[in-house]
Amino acid sequence: MTAVVLVLAAILLAACGPRVKPISLHDQSVPADSRRYVADTQDAVSIARAARDEALRELDAVREWRRDVVRGVDWPAKAEAAIAKLEILADERMKLAELEVQQADLALALAQAKYELVTAETAVRHDIASYDLDLFRARTEEAREKKKTLTDQILTQRDKIDELTSQWWTAYASWARSGDTRLYYVPFIDVEASKAPPKKKKKKVAEKKPEEEAEKKEKATDPEQKEEADELRIW
Repeated sequence: MTAVVLVLAAILLAACGPRVKPISLHDQSVPADSRRYVADTQDAVSIARAARDEALRELDAVREWRRDVVRGVDWPAKAEAAIAKLEILADERMKLAELEVQQADLALALAQAKYELVTAETAVRHDIASYDLDLFRARTEEAREKKKTLTDQILTQRDKIDELTSQWWTAYASWARSGDTRLYYVPFIDVEASKAPPKKKKKKVAEKKPEEEAEKKEKATDPEQKEEADELRIW
């Protein structure tokens, strides 16, 4: 998580740069097209923030999976080699989730930089305020380059995980040939209890009343009842 903290610190430092005064989307002195452009960049910030929150949830889910399934289950000794591969895969999956959180943070920083650049450009264009646009453009380009560099790292990490996943399944298949694999699919199953043969249920014979027996015999001998029954059969 140290890397995530460093990225957050960098984003906070970047936020200390040049700031802009927001432009009201209801300001009639600004043309509708310009206000719409500003609104689009505001929406992009909201979307990026939601994506960052989702990345954080995914990181928590991966951490929980590694704790509960990979390291929280008493795996049989025969599965030791396979689980060793799974632990390596889980650790690398954690690294990927952390990188994706960093990527989401940088995407949020980039969206914020774009919003401030567009707001500054709009203010200058319509004589609302005066800004050094080069500073905003430089900060936007810097955020874009950081995001691109991290994206390349994520692609490399995903390729690594693909290779480790293949290694894990190969080790799992080797164990599955001789081991009891039910524990993998249901981590907390009682394996010993599941081996016990199912209990046979005793069939209860319902006592038929004399009236029901007589009615049944009557239907069997009645030609009309028999013909109707033949018409209703579906086989």
